[in-house]
Amino acid sequence: MKRESIEWLICMLVASAGLVHCLWVVPYIPTMDGPQHVLSAHIDNHYSDPASVYPELYRLLPQYAGKGFALIFGPLEVVLPWRVALRVTHALVGLGFAWGFALVALSVDRHRRAGAMLGFLIALPWSFYMGFFQFVVGTTVGLYTLAFVLRRPPTTTPRRLVVAVLLLVQGVCHVFTAILTGVIVLVLAVVAAPKGQRLREVGRMGLVGMPAAALMGLTLLDRRITFSQQQTFDWALGERIREISRWFVPGPGGRAWLVLALAVVGIGATLSRARRKQATVPEQALAWLALAFLVLTLCAPLHMPGWQCLAPRFTTVAIVLGLALVRLPDVSSPRAARAILAIVTVCCVGSELLSADLHRDLANGCAETLAGLDAPLHFEGLRLPIVIEPTCGLPRDPVEGPVPRASLAQNSPLLYLVDHGGIGTKMFNGTPSIHRIELIGARRPPLPDPRPVTIAQSRFFDSDPKLRATVLTELAADGMPFEGIHVVGGRPDDYAVFNARGYVTELQRSSLFIARFEGCPAELVLAQGSLDREAVHYEYGLFSRAQLSAEPRVLARRIVPRDTPVVDRQIHVPLAGRPCGEIWVRVYWDADASSTFSAGDRTCENAHGQGRLRADVSRDRPTVTCESPVVTAPVPHGTQAP
Repeated sequence: MKRESIEWLICMLVASAGLVHCLWVVPYIPTMDGPQHVLSAHIDNHYSDPASVYPELYRLLPQYAGKGFALIFGPLEVVLPWRVALRVTHALVGLGFAWGFALVALSVDRHRRAGAMLGFLIALPWSFYMGFFQFVVGTTVGLYTLAFVLRRPPTTTPRRLVVAVLLLVQGVCHVFTAILTGVIVLVLAVVAAPKGQRLREVGRMGLVGMPAAALMGLTLLDRRITFSQQQTFDWALGERIREISRWFVPGPGGRAWLVLALAVVGIGATLSRARRKQATVPEQALAWLALAFLVLTLCAPLHMPGWQCLAPRFTTVAIVLGLALVRLPDVSSPRAARAILAIVTVCCVGSELLSADLHRDLANGCAETLAGLDAPLHFEGLRLPIVIEPTCGLPRDPVEGPVPRASLAQNSPLLYLVDHGGIGTKMFNGTPSIHRIELIGARRPPLPDPRPVTIAQSRFFDSDPKLRATVLTELAADGMPFEGIHVVGGRPDDYAVFNARGYVTELQRSSLFIARFEGCPAELVLAQGSLDREAVHYEYGLFSRAQLSAEPRVLARRIVPRDTPVVDRQIHVPLAGRPCGEIWVRVYWDADASSTFSAGDRTCENAHGQGRLRADVSRDRPTVTCESPVVTAPVPHGTQAP
């Protein structure tokens, strides 16, 4: 091996060590969607364990795409603690990205050894911090596909078969990344073909990409857009300039603009050399492709129906192609070449140290959120996450902060289910093409109305105490059908609201509150004979001083069975859901047999307006007494004296 190659290899290993250091500088790097994928792989690994509760509420799906992360992390999680397995996975993918970029750059020009190291500047893209792990793995596989095509153009049948297999493998990892790579491969093959053969080459490459395209088609047919949180196009063009640099390189804005500028220089210099007939055909094609992906990043919708964060996904391809075209100064002196290589190495390691600082900041910001991972907790049932502050201390403005659009605490409660058991209710699930699991079973309550959480994450929640108390009451009601709740981003005085509503604290750490719901043995007491005439129904909800809607929220509506036993001349009716604290209860004698409260129905004599009783129930005082109405003529509801 030549001395130049050995020196370059040593520098690559130094930069690789720096990359591993910045990934392992903290035990866990918070990411937005990462916990979703960690828990999904954990469920897959432990689905058939003895005494596992997973089969009761999950069903395994075939999942033939979007498997990039699980293929690496899953086997590691079997033999290693999940946090160690995750760190190893991140290191393997990060190193695979950086070395894959080096192969691409050297395939463009084998003399660009120093430029081939620039991949370490972008080895941790925005999609990594967003937790789009499958996308990152798929993009990494695409780098090796691109390097192969640049070095061995697919001009023969065996090479085309290799490219078809590589694209299919990439599609299994993440199908959209395979489509992006397939477009690049198609352009490279067509521009390299003789002019009279280009249409035929399009047909050949169409056959090459057919397996990956078929996989893409299946995922589109299988995708349940109607169940997606994103139902409209969102362009957000006005905000884009404030965040776009950190789409390319998250972290300090100065570093991001420098790396982006370097890529733009690579594109511009290549197109300039092309005008002077000094650039190769593949270089020209890559330059125009990089420019096209930059335009897509600038102009594509931020979100589209069924898919969030579309425009930022073009950044990785654009920056890879741009940096791969960078030509550092050509020098004839070996000493000068070594100096340039050393400078690039120092820049790469310096960038990795900046990333290490970023990871420390992110971990410190999420420290309270993750403080209970090592606590002696054990869950078995369904747990409801209530995320009041999803940003882990980062700016609430989604375009500010080192990682735009990242709500790093949003899915953090799912990590507790990996360490302590329990069932997650808000997970990526149900689409067989891209998801491994599906939530099933009648035990799963419907997901609550998202409005209270949306309000809790707004600035009004902090500034209006009355609104805060109302929203907390609604959130407490949301958690009652579940085994417990996991509150992220609350205040210590907030948790008293949950305790008063029947929650028992399992762990409390400043902004973190984990509790199980026990409730109170609340019961409705009716007089003997109350069930002798019309059917008697009751409905109730939690009382608060203000409401989020025109009518109070009904938590349960039941008919009182006529055969309810009489004890000491009283009928005791347990209230479904075991509520605690201030509640309202409406008991009505269904005069018109409509099963709903309507004009003409009689209500309790001691009811307030609209026929509702108010009571403050607890474990020591669990009863709500209803004085039966006089059986004469029907009494209009809401007219009884309190």
